[in-house]
This record gives sequence, C-alpha cells and structure tokens, in this order.
Amino acid sequence: ITPLTWTLTKLNGTEMITAPVYKANSILISGLNNSIPEVHLQRYMKNKKRSGGGDIQKITYLNESDAVVTFLNETDLLDVLNHKGQHAIGTSKLDVSNIYPCLTKNYLTGFISNVSPKHSTNLFSSATTVSPKKLSQSQYEKEVSEISFTINQNLDLKAEEMLVLEKSNFLSDLRESNKSVKLVFDHDNSQVNIKGNKKSDVLDVQIKLLNKCRDDIAEISVNHLAPEQQQFLRNKEVLLKVNSMLTNAYLMCSGPGFKIIYIKSEDSKKLIDLVESYVFVHRKSLTSDMVNILQSGKGKTFLAELDDDSNDGDASPKIVLDTGNKSLLIIGPKERVCILQKDIETFLELNQVFIKEIPFSQGKLKFMKQFMQQQFDLIQLKSGSDVEVQHVSNKFIIKGLKDPVEECFRSLTQLSSTILNDELKLEYFGIQEFLQDEEGSKMLEEVQEKNNCLIIAGSEDSSDLNFPQSVISGSSNLIAKAKIDGAVTLSFIQGSLLDVKVDVIVNPLESSLNLTSSLSKAIIKQ
Repeated sequence: ITPLTWTLTKLNGTEMITAPVYKANSILISGLNNSIPEVHLQRYMKNKKRSGGGDIQKITYLNESDAVVTFLNETDLLDVLNHKGQHAIGTSKLDVSNIYPCLTKNYLTGFISNVSPKHSTNLFSSATTVSPKKLSQSQYEKEVSEISFTINQNLDLKAEEMLVLEKSNFLSDLRESNKSVKLVFDHDNSQVNIKGNKKSDVLDVQIKLLNKCRDDIAEISVNHLAPEQQQFLRNKEVLLKVNSMLTNAYLMCSGPGFKIIYIKSEDSKKLIDLVESYVFVHRKSLTSDMVNILQSGKGKTFLAELDDDSNDGDASPKIVLDTGNKSLLIIGPKERVCILQKDIETFLELNQVFIKEIPFSQGKLKFMKQFMQQQFDLIQLKSGSDVEVQHVSNKFIIKGLKDPVEECFRSLTQLSSTILNDELKLEYFGIQEFLQDEEGSKMLEEVQEKNNCLIIAGSEDSSDLNFPQSVISGSSNLIAKAKIDGAVTLSFIQGSLLDVKVDVIVNPLESSLNLTSSLSKAIIKQ
C-alpha cells in the first residue's frame, strides 16, 4: 500500500481516507440476473477451461446483479481476472474485479456508526433519506401524465397474437410514434391495456393493433422434427432461447408439434431453418470398443466435462450415449454440436482400444476360480469399466485404454506366476481305469483337499517328462529281456509281482483285471 492507493471517501457528508485492500482469493462478479441460477454460476466459475476458475469455497450474493466468489486457491482467482472482458453465461456478459470490502457502503456505514451514538443517529437518518430526483420539465410532465391517464381501453387479442406483437418491430415503432399512449400487455387475461388522454389517440392505436393482427400475422406448423428434437425443443430454457433469437416471430407448442406465429414480412422458410439449426441432430454409430471407451472412467469424465462446458443454463446441447443401440446422440445449436462432435472424434482417436494377451491354461483358470477367485475379483474391481477381460483358448485377452490395460496385464501376470503347473505322466497298465472308478476318484479328491491343489486328467501343453528307466529288483527272477527300437525294454519274469518296479505289467494268465487293479492302486499310492 502506497499513499497513492489511498482513496478519499465521502459518505453522508463525512469524509474519510480508506485504503483499497481487496479480499483475499475473492472476486466481485457483476452483470448477474434472474436467468442465471447460483448452480450455473458455480459450475461456470469452477470450470478451468471456460472461466479460468477452480474449486470454490463459497458464493455470497450482495444483490440480484452482484456476487462475491471466494476461491480456495489464489491462482484460480488470477486466472479468472486474466480472462476479464471474456466472461459470459449464455447471453449475459459478466464483469469481474477484485472486491474491496473497505470501500463498500455497508462497511463504511458500520464503521461510522461506531464513532459515536449521536453521530451515528444523524448518519443513519440521513442515509435512509432518498434524494429528490431531478427531472426536466418534459420528464416531469410525462410522469405526471402517466399517473393521470383519463382513458383506459382494453383490447382482447389471442394469446399468440400478443406474443408475436411483443417481439415485433411494429410494436416499438407504434410506441415511438404514439408517445402520448401507453400500452400494457396483460397475458393472464389476453388483453392489451391502452391508456391515454385523448380518445382519438387511443382509438388510433387500437385500430392499428387490430389491423396488424387481422392482415399481417400468419402461422406455419413445424411438425417434421424427429422425436428427440421435439423433446429437446419442449425444454423451457430451449424454447426461451429460440424465441430470443426470433424477430417478428414467436415459436410455441401446438399439440404434438410446434407452430411459428410471425409477421408476414418475415420469410417463413428462414424462420424454420433458424429453429432447425437450434435443434440440430448428430448421431454417430459406435463400435463395441468405442462404447467401452466412452463408458470407461476416463470416458465418463470426458463426457461430463463436455456437458459442463456446454451447460450454461442456456439451453445447452444434449449428449446421450445409447449403449444398447451403440450410438451417440448430440442435439443442440448446430455450431456447438459440430464443436462437440469434433472433440468426441478426437478423444476416440487418441484413446483407441489397446489389446494385450497373457497365456493362461484351462487348468490354471479352474484352479484360480477354486482357490484364487477373490484375488482375480480384486484385479477386475481395480480395473473397473476401463478394462474388459476375457478368457479365450487358454489365454486372457485384455482390452481397453492403454494405461489401465498395462496395469491389469501386470496384475494377471503376477497372479499366473503364483499358480504352479506340474505334469505327471503315468503309463502303467490300468491306471486310467483305476482313477475313473469310485475308489480312484475318492483318492484324488482326498489328495486335492489335503494339498490345496487341482488334479486334471489330460495335457496342459507341457513338454513330456522324461522318466528314469525302471529296474527289476526284489525276489522276482528275470527270465528274458529285450529292447524295442532302443526305447522300450521288455522283461519277462517269474515270482512275486508286488515288489516289481516297472512301467507296465502284463499278466496273460489273469483275465479279471483284479490283480492289475490292485497293483495299479499300490503303484499310484507310492
């Protein structure tokens, strides 16, 4: 603060010097009106892309047109001030500046009121006194004449006639050329109240209004709009916005459709084109991958930001993602729809589906579902809607946005590495038959439960295991021995077979297989 920043302030005859110290992280917003709800103001000021703002601590309204917005971070306030002159919500231009609490009238009156009770009384009594308004002679005569109108004539008109008259250049010209007459539109009673002091003036205005309604007002139906366009147009804010763009015309609902009431001097085709341009529809067909991208966490955030960017409370474009029909619908003003369309195309192009594969056999899948389902569910939960995981042909296929896919791939790879796969080749005669009967199946279940493992008959695409050659030992007598192709050794023996350690035992004298089954059981238990 330097001496040059101090300001001489005068309030009710009392002079004081004040320093314009602004409130930290706060700005004063002027230009607000009833068409801008607080929720729209808050959304606009929080949007960094549009206003430069950020997280808001609070919004305090000083009156209908002014409010103080307090940000959490000073950098957001500075960014908002850097956009000065560019702020607008809908058609309302906004002015932003630092807020100087010490210069507000409420602060100064509160400060002066604490000086002395006597002085305070004088100040507040004078402060509540309204200064007389200085009027020129013509202004004075006009205000007095408005109070003392002697003629008051009501003219009954159709509701749509009144609406289009209010939006017409004819009405402004009529008022300009008949300043001695005042027109008041009473929409509740479908009447125009004509006030004046000369009967001829009132009658002249009445005739002009009637002639205009009879000869120069027409209507045209607008029934060719698609259902989604009609639904969008029936929105109150949209209808108000479209009508604000129409001159000498008024758009209104008419049964299942709409109609435009207009002055005949207007080109009806141009009026319809203007309405259509505000309910422009773009429908994009999507692939399954595109739907998944837009439904992902990143996609949902992107669409929400687009909605915030376009939502000024000013009949913003509408974005609808139809996952069932795999389509994206954008409806709104043509220029803004085209911008949104381009933004979405760019997003989809930059976030194409990324695919990775990881080997994961059926055996591992079955083991995981039985013993590690919780870990797998946690991986999927962490990936959320950003990633699609499918198991196809002994592998996991992971699809989605690149970063989430990479993270899911690492997690599944780690999960796969914790599941060990050991393939055991049993070539003894009768093993398969034993494992398939009741006793063998029960034994396998006991082994699985005891060791938290899974035993599956068949191959898991592992390389063949090399078993050591069996050696004849025990009390058996070797009668003969032969080799076939250098790989299979045939031994012919006599004596006890229980302690023989070989791959295959063939007993040609025993046809019931009882002995073979017992041997197989003894071997597999070993």
